[in-house]
Parts: sequence; C-alpha cells; structure tokens
Amino acid sequence: MLRIPTYTSSAIIADWIELYVIVEGKSISKSKLLSKILAQHNANDEAAVDSALSELERRARLYGAYSFYAVNGTVVSLSRTVKWRNHPEYVMCLIYSALGVVKTNDGGTKLFERLSAAALQTYLGGVVRILGHPASMSLKQQLTSLATECFEEIGLPPRTYDKDRGVDVVGWKPLQDGRSSQVFVLLQCAAGKHAATKKPIRQDHWSRFVLWGNRTIPGMSLPKTVSEGDWSKMTDEFDLILDRPRLLWLTETSNSHDIKLRQSIVRWCKEQL
Repeated sequence: MLRIPTYTSSAIIADWIELYVIVEGKSISKSKLLSKILAQHNANDEAAVDSALSELERRARLYGAYSFYAVNGTVVSLSRTVKWRNHPEYVMCLIYSALGVVKTNDGGTKLFERLSAAALQTYLGGVVRILGHPASMSLKQQLTSLATECFEEIGLPPRTYDKDRGVDVVGWKPLQDGRSSQVFVLLQCAAGKHAATKKPIRQDHWSRFVLWGNRTIPGMSLPKTVSEGDWSKMTDEFDLILDRPRLLWLTETSNSHDIKLRQSIVRWCKEQL
C-alpha cells in the first residue's frame, strides 16, 4: 500500500495520485484521499486536494492519448487496463517526483540518464552518448572520441576538477559528409536529491572541450511535470525541456526499446515500492 508522502505542494499530491492509480490499479476519490491524508498526516487539506485534481486535469491534457488516468469529477481512475511493469519508465519518473528518492548509490540516477538518452535519441532520430559510460574511459578519452565521431575539433583537455560540467548526455543529428556544423544537444538529467540545485549548462565552458562548428542546444531532462509557472523560467536557461509528459510520449512512441534497460528499471521500481 503506497503511503502518501510528506508534501510541500499540491503537485506532490497529484504525483502520488498518478502513482497510486497505475501501481495499485485502483481509482481514488476526493473523499478517500482526504481520509488518507487525515489518517497519515493529521491534516484536513481540502484546498490542496482540489488543487491537485485541477493539476491532474492539466497533466492529462499534456499526456494526451498516452495518459493512463482520467479525472471524472472528484474521482481519478485508470483510463484503460494496464500493467505498470509494461510502462516502468513512467513509474520511475513518478517515484522520483512523488516519493523523492534520495539514495545516490542504488543506480537510479544512471537508469534515468539512460532513459533520457533513449528519449533524446527518439526525438532527434540521431545519435546519443552518455558521459561517464563506459566507466573505463576517462572524460578526456570520451571527449576525443566524441569530437572524432562528430567531425569536430577537440579543444583543451578537461582539468581534474572539471568533470562533465553539468552535461550527462550528448545527442546530435548526424550528417554523413564528414563535415562539422550539425545539430547538437547537451542534456542535463536531474532526477536525484539535488535536482533543484542543478546549475545551467555553461556552453562557453563546453566550447573549450570541443570546438563546435555551431551553437549547441542546452537541454534538461527531469522526471516531474513542470508547472506552468516554472515553464517560462526554465526556458530562459534551457532550449529543450524533456519533462515527464514528453518523456512518456517519446517512450511510448519509440520504435524500439532497450529490453535490458526496461528490466533494470522494473527491478529498481520494485525496490522503491
């Protein structure tokens, strides 16, 4: 039975409702939710629940045909018969967003990077590389390999304290004529404990490593659904945002899935639930 987490906003309540409906396979009414909150947190927070229901309606519009739930008045229920294990990418995003998993050594953040890379590849129809993978290669070796593969010139070698400078995945739309100047996305993945404190990608720093033939596109991937108020703020810093509705759409419309990745995400979700 999923316990309602300590919440600081109605968005977290909405996250929990999404998670409850798909994992438990049950509907939940406003009155039942209020009873659970009262029993678990000794609070009668009707205003927050009403706000959460309104937020779920907004999210359902963002999910479109891929929404797993429907809001009918004050009841939220599955919109179709599904097994969550067939959609573990969505459930992983909900776990991070609703339950706020803070473990850093359980492999979850690496799985989210791989999920984000797969979504970016579907979006671009191109090539992606996850920095830090394989672990046997140093950042310098990975950057050299990346520059060679992209027909770009390698710049200054990274210093010992540079690490990845906020970039987890590099994706691009390749052209096969052996020349530079292609579309590149530098993607930051923010799933873990310190997601809210992530700093914007410094493209001027990254242009020292690889001498790009054109301007790169800074992107952010995150498991939550960005609120309307935060959307405009994020677009000031990132040109491409892959939040949960977009990750869901890209995952569900992908022509191919990494079966081993999906199995790993299922195992991770089971451990968290």
